Amino acid sequence: MIDIRKTYRSRSRISEITLSCELGGSRIIGLYGPSGVGKTTVLKVLAGLEEKDVCKAILGGKSIQEFHQNKDVSIVFQDAFLPMKLTVKEALNLLTVDSERKFEAVRKLDVEAFENDRIKNLSQGQRQRAAIVACLYSGKNLILMDEPFSAIGDNHINMVCEILRQEIDQSQSRIALICSHRRDILDMLCGEIISM
Repeated sequence: MIDIRKTYRSRSRISEITLSCELGGSRIIGLYGPSGVGKTTVLKVLAGLEEKDVCKAILGGKSIQEFHQNKDVSIVFQDAFLPMKLTVKEALNLLTVDSERKFEAVRKLDVEAFENDRIKNLSQGQRQRAAIVACLYSGKNLILMDEPFSAIGDNHINMVCEILRQEIDQSQSRIALICSHRRDILDMLCGEIISM
């Protein structure tokens, strides 16, 4: 169950974002809609990064407050954020839990080809792939992804989808919410899609 209400007041108007839905048993959930409809705002509210009027969410039997209290949320923004002065390898060592699956993802997403480069020197697509690895292997149980496919090519999109499904399927407690305006990708990846 997700119930979020957020009101914006500017000089010229009042805008409101409302999302209210019941979720099934799916653990990969898509938020679909055009630009400007509030998908990113919903993720920021769920991550605890944005003030809200109302936020009640039960995901996988846990309240959103439980995720916040346990610092159990990882997020990838559309413009990937990683420490710019570090190399990819240093950032991943800092932000992730080591596992064989992480090293396999680094290989499958071609991140190993630039793992010794500084993040500030990477293309947007390379940064996004490194940020996705950092998010998925952070050890967190609530994965929030805001337009994670916008800067990466189709061959890497398919691989990200495969890796994400494997990671969520192998855990009984992980949940992913993915915002996108790409319905084709959400249809391929998500068990449930909420249109905004």
